[in-house]
Amino acid sequence: MKKIFLGVFALLLLLSSCKSSGYYTQALQGEQLQIGKETEEDEQIKDYLSPFRYHLNKYLDKVLSYNKTAMIKVLEADVMNMPIGNFFADSQCEQADSYFLKKKKRHIDFAMFNWGGIRTEIPQGDITIRQVYQIMPFENQLVVVELTGDTLYKMAKYLIENQLPHPLSKQVQLTINKRGDVVSFLINKRPVQRKKRYFVCTFDYLYQGGDRMNFFKDALSVTNINYPSRDAIIDYLRKTDTLDFKTDERFRIKK
Repeated sequence: MKKIFLGVFALLLLLSSCKSSGYYTQALQGEQLQIGKETEEDEQIKDYLSPFRYHLNKYLDKVLSYNKTAMIKVLEADVMNMPIGNFFADSQCEQADSYFLKKKKRHIDFAMFNWGGIRTEIPQGDITIRQVYQIMPFENQLVVVELTGDTLYKMAKYLIENQLPHPLSKQVQLTINKRGDVVSFLINKRPVQRKKRYFVCTFDYLYQGGDRMNFFKDALSVTNINYPSRDAIIDYLRKTDTLDFKTDERFRIKK
């Protein structure tokens, strides 16, 4: 009985405190404003933002490197690697390796990414930070995934079935025939051993199954090196005076 009395007393106290607090609800009204080319600029806001825009453009237009030959993003029949993808994978792999080495005292074996992750071409001439944001507009983080050689053969099957020049770093030499059979599969010039463990750099998005790369589900471990993909590209370009990437032997169809 005493517990019931205390419960009722607490309820009355709560109701009285709510009543005396003066809280009340009020309806809010708003309207949707369409913003288009014909919308007039607010001069005060424009003036306020002007110095920020100046410094942002100055940063984005900073030249990082020079590209010797235009790297286009066009699919060609029976071409399984493209200069732009080779640049993308090699730059990520090289930059990520030092981060992974500090964390795990191991080197990365190779890198793999998705063709759709590259959003635009790289024209001949100076490469600016603005262009890097256009190439990689996403906030992808680099991770290093531990896979067995068996799983790498699943990766090879994925590459063969998709018939896209997904970016692979230069440590890979995968050769297939016209039927889609693996003729040769080397990592760092050595045949892939099915029981051996390999460390593969990729996007966190792909590790989670993006682009149907489900073979990453068989990972033995994953290490987030806390290095954004875009930063890796920028850092690589800063130390590389001239780019000169070509189609090569990293993934090809034997004729």
